[in-house]
Amino acid sequence: VAWLAAQPAFHALDTGTPQLILFANSTAKNTPPPLGRPPALVSGVPETLPLVTVAPALTQAGVGLDRSRFSSPWPIENLGQEEKAFLWIGSGAQEGFRFRVWSQAQQDIALSLRLSAGPSRTDGTRTVELARSEDSSTQRKTLVASGQMNFPVTLRDGWNSFVISVPDQPNVGAMPNGDSRHLMVGIHDIVIVPPQAPGSGGGL
Repeated sequence: VAWLAAQPAFHALDTGTPQLILFANSTAKNTPPPLGRPPALVSGVPETLPLVTVAPALTQAGVGLDRSRFSSPWPIENLGQEEKAFLWIGSGAQEGFRFRVWSQAQQDIALSLRLSAGPSRTDGTRTVELARSEDSSTQRKTLVASGQMNFPVTLRDGWNSFVISVPDQPNVGAMPNGDSRHLMVGIHDIVIVPPQAPGSGGGL
């Protein structure tokens, strides 16, 4: 310890524990990023057919998506040049859509969803739930037929794991074409944008 302390290339780190002394090399290059910070983030997932995207202003503010940690009950569909990505979600969290958002600091954002009610219920009203796994917080909103839905969220510093789901139960069985999936809500896109108005963050 005494020898290291006398070396100009090393300096002691404050660990808060007298019995534990760590030294850092002041001349070291290519210092790795802080523990837990992802080495690379993307602005859209899936990268080849983005269903979730991050607005450029938030990308510059340190918000990004985990390129590999997203899941859906069924494959994301490509509806062509105009619509592009589209996803059906079913009934309950197990048939919801999951994705992870990284934020380099706590900050307010909004999740802007473009949705449409699916044919697995005879009425056109759906309950849409947004949940965050890290703190078990949830928000619920009502969708009538189709439209835009904004969820205000305060991102935590680090990873934020979200699930978008529909708690309603289907009352229609298989579709006329034999499709037996629970087609409760169609997701046309999810855009992570700055808060819609001052103080609109903090929903989660």
